[in-house]
Amino acid sequence: MVIPQASPAVMGRRLVGYGISLLALLGITVAVGDIVGSHYPILMRWGVALCLAAQIIVIVDCLRPYRARGTSGTWLFLVSVVATTGLLGILAGLMSAPAPWPGLEWRTNIWFGPVLQYFLLLHARRRVAWVPFVVVGLSGWAIITVLHQLDWRIQVLDLVFTLTPIATLGIGGACITNLLMELRLDQMRRLHGEQEARRSEMLEQERRARIRLAHDSLLHSLQQLSRDWAQLSEVDIRAVARRALNELRASSRSLDDGTWVEVRPSLQAALEGQGCSLDWRGSDALAPRHVREAMVGAAREAVRNVVKHANGFATVHISRAGSGCRVTITDDGNGFDPTPASQRIGIQESILTRMTEVGGTAVVVSNEQGSSVILEWVPEPLDAPEPFGPVARTLISWLPIPVLAASLIHVSVFGVGPSAPIVAAIWTATAAVAALGMRRLRSHGLSGWQPWALTVISIGLLVANYMWISPVGTNGYHVWTPSLAGALMVLALPGRRLSHALAMALAVIAATVAASVASLGWETTLGAQFGSIMAVVMYVLAPLALATGASILATHSRHTEELAAAQRLSAGLAAERDTTRRAWVTRMQMLAEPLLADVARGGADPRDPEVTEQARLLEARLRDELSLWPEGLHLADEIHALRSKGWNCSMDMDANAEVERGELMTVTSYLPDPVPGQRLHLTHRQGRAVATITDPPLGEHQLEQLAPEAEYLSDEDFTQVRTPHTPEYQHASELTRISR
Repeated sequence: MVIPQASPAVMGRRLVGYGISLLALLGITVAVGDIVGSHYPILMRWGVALCLAAQIIVIVDCLRPYRARGTSGTWLFLVSVVATTGLLGILAGLMSAPAPWPGLEWRTNIWFGPVLQYFLLLHARRRVAWVPFVVVGLSGWAIITVLHQLDWRIQVLDLVFTLTPIATLGIGGACITNLLMELRLDQMRRLHGEQEARRSEMLEQERRARIRLAHDSLLHSLQQLSRDWAQLSEVDIRAVARRALNELRASSRSLDDGTWVEVRPSLQAALEGQGCSLDWRGSDALAPRHVREAMVGAAREAVRNVVKHANGFATVHISRAGSGCRVTITDDGNGFDPTPASQRIGIQESILTRMTEVGGTAVVVSNEQGSSVILEWVPEPLDAPEPFGPVARTLISWLPIPVLAASLIHVSVFGVGPSAPIVAAIWTATAAVAALGMRRLRSHGLSGWQPWALTVISIGLLVANYMWISPVGTNGYHVWTPSLAGALMVLALPGRRLSHALAMALAVIAATVAASVASLGWETTLGAQFGSIMAVVMYVLAPLALATGASILATHSRHTEELAAAQRLSAGLAAERDTTRRAWVTRMQMLAEPLLADVARGGADPRDPEVTEQARLLEARLRDELSLWPEGLHLADEIHALRSKGWNCSMDMDANAEVERGELMTVTSYLPDPVPGQRLHLTHRQGRAVATITDPPLGEHQLEQLAPEAEYLSDEDFTQVRTPHTPEYQHASELTRISR
């Protein structure tokens, strides 16, 4: 089943919803005093309570798990009714109260703003839901400002700071949507390019897995029948044959269902019956099922080598390797040459290649004191989130614009200190720094020290602002640098690692609180300046939430898409893979099952020389098929026929192309019957098939039986028979053409 994935637009909207819920929560924190305090009319306080209740509904809707599927009309209707009723209650309470009411503020950004953000950013098309709310809110704002003679500067700033988060979150949402869209397009291009390579790789791994099955199970069983070193009883040999048949018949089942399993139980079950005395050490570890099977197969081959070449005693140590697993098999035998040139199929295929194919490693160390095989698998670490693409970076670079505009309006309409020229210089310098950051972000992105420099500048602006104001008669609007700091932080935070972004955000918030307490005291900080502290928190946490959420969504989107692509690829290859498995198992059963079944049932005596010879021939045939599967089966049959005639035959090729196999078939058809002990070695070199005969070379009678078109070279030590030269190769002068 392919895992469905939400579109970038839906995921972007969901993240914007998280930002709205954060701002609504901050607004509720600030406005609680408007409800519990006694300085406002009772009807107004009930209206504020309804507005905050609407914001709680907004938070619940934005955070509920399946919101990505869309908000029902019931939720919108509920928010609209509760919020509009709350505004009407505030308006009615204030209109019925004596004017001017002392200490009154119409908190547009607190009572009105979060719900407005919810409607405009998430449900702008559903005008029926939000138009009545907006009309009532703006009308009430205008009526109460005039009726109670409110400070118009504060009311304008409240309206500005209501609209600023809407613009910021709107740009942020578009940025996230484009980030995810760029990421998805990049993934599609990359996965499309990798699909065929991955398909070939998976099929090759499947082919090699089938080859290892034959080597680890069938060949080992046949060696037990045909080799003197086995020294097993007849009962043990029959048990080995039964186990090989069971493994062969079960080999068509998939080994991996995606779960992590314990390694030790399967490892013990596989190694205990190999005729080796084992000392188990260490603790257990977990690994994916296919990795465990690869480790079990590689460890089994290592233990079999201990039985064959060492003293039959080994230590098996299991341990964790990071979040992965390590298995070490150690013996105290005489050692061997572990260089790649000396490694045969048992080490190269069944140990090294087997671990490489599942993303692990295998190290073979050997000297005169003994040998060690170290099998290790550690999952690849998750890649860092994809960097922002050019479109996303461009959109992020616009985030400071609405915040700088709000700050400019603030310093223009409200008298702030220390003086107008200094304020203008600070604003201009900060805007210039922001412009440089925007330009850098659009071109290459911020990196290294640059985000931290913006953080330090933001802290400096906030600390200086608190040092300028007086603790007497101050309010939150005398702190005018939070918007400037916010303009810099929205550039500094996106794209940072979570730990770095969180450290920057906490540093700014901590410095703000410390400066306010040091300059104004705790009472003023928690009273008149609480709103300004919350403004700093909003300007820092909102971009932090967007940046962190974008990183999380990008990571989730990447891994989900890769998993879905892997599932699609696996589903498309299932039939082909199963066909390969069935063909391999059928071939192995056809070749090996008759003999092994007779031995397992007791129908054949494993000590009978005839049975031993059959096992030897069958082992040699299976080795040929290991290198020739699946296209070279006819050549394997031909070589087996030569062995049945009495040839001691081996084969070595640089390649396994169809034309080379055909020429080898041709050269084998030239050969006469062998004499006892005669060895035959088949190769393909320099475009021609070569059969080298030794111990002894071909005699006169055999030379006469060669096919007329054969070319050969004969001396007292060997005879070489070759296929006729082709136009691509010059005729070899040392070859003698036999004419008859």
